[in-house]
Amino acid sequence: MKKNRKREDNVLVGKFLKRLRERLGLTQKQLSEKIHIYLMGLSRYERGLNYPFVPILKRLSKALKVSVDEIIFAGSPPGSSNERLKSMF
Repeated sequence: MKKNRKREDNVLVGKFLKRLRERLGLTQKQLSEKIHIYLMGLSRYERGLNYPFVPILKRLSKALKVSVDEIIFAGSPPGSSNERLKSMF
């Protein structure tokens, strides 16, 4: 059950990353080049197959113009109704 929870959290964060990227009008290729990662890596983050490490989170937050916390909590600030993400910490 915990593994499914983690996967669901990754998918939630991935969808949030994709929404942010699209809002800025960037392609996956453009964003991956901007933050110096492989296109495949960014694709896996957006699909929820992987979760970015802290250095990548920092670069993503800068490029997407949001805080690392916003990415970690998929746009739902701590104290919101998103109990699953809050329980990660």
